[in-house]
Amino acid sequence: MKWSHFLLTARQEIKLISRNGTWQVFVFIALSGIVSLQVVFQCIGANTDWGMIASAAHMPYLNAYLFNIAQSLLIIFFITDFFQREKREAWNACIYTRPIENNIYLCGKVMGILCLYVIINIFSIVTCCLLNLLVSDAPFYFPYYLFYLFTLTLPSLCFLTGLGLWLSGITGSRFFAQTILLVLWIVTAFFTPN
Repeated sequence: MKWSHFLLTARQEIKLISRNGTWQVFVFIALSGIVSLQVVFQCIGANTDWGMIASAAHMPYLNAYLFNIAQSLLIIFFITDFFQREKREAWNACIYTRPIENNIYLCGKVMGILCLYVIINIFSIVTCCLLNLLVSDAPFYFPYYLFYLFTLTLPSLCFLTGLGLWLSGITGSRFFAQTILLVLWIVTAFFTPN
């Protein structure tokens, strides 16, 4: 396995997705929604319930929970587009000029997508840490942020990415894959108990 080809493919995928205007709008809405909900529920001056700020784990948990909801919506719309983007011309012209094996190419593209989500998650964690330190009465304990990153956010990212890629590959249709994932998202977000 040539790591240079793997890293080139991952870096190219990060560039392609992050330059997409729809992606930028989705990320902006998701992150601003997470921050505004945390300000409403957990900051000084808001009608905060003491239970929302009593423990040092409440702010990191709410951040991870809200980020998982936003992340799953982003995955539904951008992972299912994975195979359709391949059919569009000139998206990966710089990669096609190199002799890259298919498994390295696919793994590099998936790793680029995962890295982009992790970068956004780290930005969300830093924003929540600043809110916790500057405008909240909640106690601050950074290891909780890392705990929820490794036990809640990253496993759901890997599972939803794999499920989205599998459904897109099996159904062969972006519409069917998105419909199935949206129904699953609605059921888990609204009808399952917390």
